[in-house]
Amino acid sequence: MGIDEEEGAESYERPDLAARWRNYPLWGEAFAAEVDAPLVARLGLLTELGFGDRELALVVPDATPQTIARWRAGTQEPPPSRDDDRLDRLWAVVRRLLFDAGYDEQGIVAWICSPRLELADRRPIDLLAHDRPQALEEIWTALDQHLE
Repeated sequence: MGIDEEEGAESYERPDLAARWRNYPLWGEAFAAEVDAPLVARLGLLTELGFGDRELALVVPDATPQTIARWRAGTQEPPPSRDDDRLDRLWAVVRRLLFDAGYDEQGIVAWICSPRLELADRRPIDLLAHDRPQALEEIWTALDQHLE
């Protein structure tokens, strides 16, 4: 037993940070290149990043988690005319966390889907879901405060 170990205590395994950062250049390329990608491609990329169908349904008007899953699986096509403003705003927040803050996949999803002290314990994903024009500005301000 080592100096820092207690009898009966579970051992702590350090996360493989190198493995977490290995995908960073790939995410950077994908999020830079896919700005104008079709809805299904962007949903797929956000899912790969770690967002669930439930979170994505919050920012896609008139979609349920089941609808998102069907679109991603290709068993149903999204309507041709869509208002993707909320998804565009989520995309912008992901890009800023990736490029300006250097967050990895887990950090991005955690920051967006967790209550933020800088937002009076509200989650950024919930602000985006309500489709208020000032939501993105509130998120930028919170992110700036968080990064200081």
